[in-house]
Amino acid sequence: MNPEDYTKSDEQKLQTEQRLEWFKKAKYGMFIHWGLYAIPAGIWKGKEATSKYTEWLMMRNKIPFSEYSQLANEFNPTAFNADEWVQIVRDAGMKYITITTKHHDGFAMFKSTASDYNIVDTTPFKRDPMEELATACDKHGIKLNFYYSQCLDWSHPDGFKFGPEFHPDLVAQGYEPDPMRYIEEKVKPQLTELLTNYGDIGGIWCDTPWYSDDEPVRREFGKIISDHIRSVSDTALINSRVVAKAKAGEVNSDLYDYLSLPDLAVIEGAYGHYTESPDSITTSYGYDAREGVKLLPAEKLADRYRVMTENNGNLLLNVGPTSKGEISPSAVTRLMEVAKLIDA
Repeated sequence: MNPEDYTKSDEQKLQTEQRLEWFKKAKYGMFIHWGLYAIPAGIWKGKEATSKYTEWLMMRNKIPFSEYSQLANEFNPTAFNADEWVQIVRDAGMKYITITTKHHDGFAMFKSTASDYNIVDTTPFKRDPMEELATACDKHGIKLNFYYSQCLDWSHPDGFKFGPEFHPDLVAQGYEPDPMRYIEEKVKPQLTELLTNYGDIGGIWCDTPWYSDDEPVRREFGKIISDHIRSVSDTALINSRVVAKAKAGEVNSDLYDYLSLPDLAVIEGAYGHYTESPDSITTSYGYDAREGVKLLPAEKLADRYRVMTENNGNLLLNVGPTSKGEISPSAVTRLMEVAKLIDA
């Protein structure tokens, strides 16, 4: 079969339109990157990381899993208040939340029976913030989506691309990585938990199709993930990063509902799909405590919102809460300034 054949059938187009109905009306959402990386916040052993993204600290600084995972022992976000977060979203004129349930570091921000490397089982906090957030969203009429890094997982020796290098002891013993073992043991079970344990979830926001540089292999694994999500929920949206790079005319559109643009990008023309920009109020997504961190001007963010909404798309604007579970006052102020400019 030619790649051009991997497009939606008429029935799939109809199903996608039905799933997208609420999403197209929403227009504006809050992206939340929150995890263990909020503790170092871009600073490791007294030195600032050179990576733009603080959530990539483990990879960029080549921190072994055995060392990085110790952060869980001190992660205790007692200031987290789901109702306060959702109220900020409402006041900012946003209609949905997409939050990291597992980023590339492999740590689950929810209770999971598939892996005890999660916030309930391995931190002093012992609470499931996704459960509390789902309750608050339901109470206040905000749609909840879950970000899930389905491909990269530096905590798992079988994770695609980079995975084994964070487990040098296993590699030294001749460990042979098996990505399908990772999918079956962790990805599928955790996606099922996310889609069944938290009420009406709007969608799964997959991140990075780095299964392989080879297009047929990338489709093979992307289809496994997409098919699994569909088998659990026929209403949950799936973004293009389950399989596709963000570009116009991308094939494999039968596996997703809408196109995710590259990070911090806004639309530049017609892409042939409904589109969402994963933007941020800073140059990082995770909380950044390094010197010189600046928030983007409210006027610029408002312009990015207008460009997206005027060109068949949504703006998903990110904030990175602290390790204590707080959205910084400066971030809240900026969000309210944007709300006034776009009359949200």
